[in-house]
Amino acid sequence: MKSSIEIHNELLDLDQKIKSAENSFNASEGEEQVAYRDAIKTFQGKKDALNEMLTDVLAAEEKMRNDGGVPVIASTPQPKNEHVDFVNAFLGSRDGFENIMAKYGEKMAFTYEQVMNAADPTYKLVDPKKTSYNLPSNIIEMPMGVIDVISKGTTDSNMEYMIPKSFTNKAAEWTPGTVKAESDEAWDKDEASLFTLAHHMPISKHTAYHYGQLESIIKNDLMYGLKLKEADALLNLDNGATKKGILKKTGIQTYENAAGDTVVDSIRKMKTKSWMATGMMPTHLAVHPLVTEHLDLMKDANQRYMLINVNGKVWGLPVVEDVNLVTDPSSDAKYGALMFNANAATWYTSEADALSIGFVNDQFTRNEYTLLAEGEHLITVQRPKSFVYMADALKLTPAAAAASMARTKAKA
Repeated sequence: MKSSIEIHNELLDLDQKIKSAENSFNASEGEEQVAYRDAIKTFQGKKDALNEMLTDVLAAEEKMRNDGGVPVIASTPQPKNEHVDFVNAFLGSRDGFENIMAKYGEKMAFTYEQVMNAADPTYKLVDPKKTSYNLPSNIIEMPMGVIDVISKGTTDSNMEYMIPKSFTNKAAEWTPGTVKAESDEAWDKDEASLFTLAHHMPISKHTAYHYGQLESIIKNDLMYGLKLKEADALLNLDNGATKKGILKKTGIQTYENAAGDTVVDSIRKMKTKSWMATGMMPTHLAVHPLVTEHLDLMKDANQRYMLINVNGKVWGLPVVEDVNLVTDPSSDAKYGALMFNANAATWYTSEADALSIGFVNDQFTRNEYTLLAEGEHLITVQRPKSFVYMADALKLTPAAAAASMARTKAKA
């Protein structure tokens, strides 16, 4: 039951609508005037119904006050706003789902924007919301590493951008009658080109008719695999001068462990090195999961854990784990640490992750389809000196690395 206050607010809203419709009625003629007259009658009918409801509600509220307050009743589950992501918007309502081909017919390829607009025509920059009473999904969005925290942007073409080369700050107090100080800044021009990441996988016709199976395959395999490759490309892409990840970019700083220093000492010095080279304080420390394990298990001379990583921070910086911080020659493995400011590079998207479905080769006669996921992106590194990379934060032989990874998986 609505409260008297809610009904009063609705009545005020209807009064405004009636007044607006009356003004439009007076300014119009012909069929348009008839339409406004019908609208006024509709609003007036709603208003009459609310007034009748208000009489009953006021009587009920008065009775509650006389009886000592609101009676105790069973609570009603409240709806929550649920985020509608790309995959669920692509598949549509679970209740109304028949099969993926019946939903889209002859149209086979869909971009992020097309799918989200189909789910909610008012969609612009914010993902649409819907009311849901469902339990939380068992499909978890996994953290990917540096790509989760780096700056994001959109573009529709290749880019030219400027990298600050030097800056002379001559800001000073101005004395009347003199020329104000002029600072000097030099720039280098750089270029970045778009690249496409994609992969596909077959599904059976049987799977195409089952919402839950499709959701799991698309989220846990297809889209997750694409996200893994995007996270790797941000750091390690190396496909020509204009398609390079952060670690392959000319100008980033490197660091090697000094004699007698622990990895904790080196990380602290990397923080200073990044800050002094750019004037920008680092915002994050990214490390390979094995480096995190090494930091967590460090002990003092009395075999007590040193607790280097406290509340997810080392030397005051949030720690981001990224499996792509690794070099693995045949002789040994090196697991790295990367100090950086999140605004020093940008991950641009031209075409957001898109899904396609269709036939490949003889799949039509084998009752199969192919699902394809792809996205088009671009990487710029505006301040390469902000990135300080220590490739050998942890060195392990292949056997030791395998054993350590096995321990990590066992703990998980």
